[in-house]
Amino acid sequence: MARSRSPETGTSSTGSRALSLRYNANWIMANRPIASMLLVAALSAALLHGQDALIPLYVRDVLDQDPTNSVYIFILSGVGFFVGAAISPR
Repeated sequence: MARSRSPETGTSSTGSRALSLRYNANWIMANRPIASMLLVAALSAALLHGQDALIPLYVRDVLDQDPTNSVYIFILSGVGFFVGAAISPR
């Protein structure tokens, strides 16, 4: 599919709304549930990155273990989540 340029605006006729930051921001703000889900996802991702950076220090200073063994120490939380999700009622 060939893209044609609009003579009035100079923008492409296909995909101009999809690439517009202002259009997408207005659409997200018009749909408040989607905006709140994106905000929660961004906050949880930011907090997770901070926690990932501090885990080796916690293992070394608080648990008095080698930080390379972090995966063995924290694997139980992942296994517990998986088991809980697998046996939970639907």
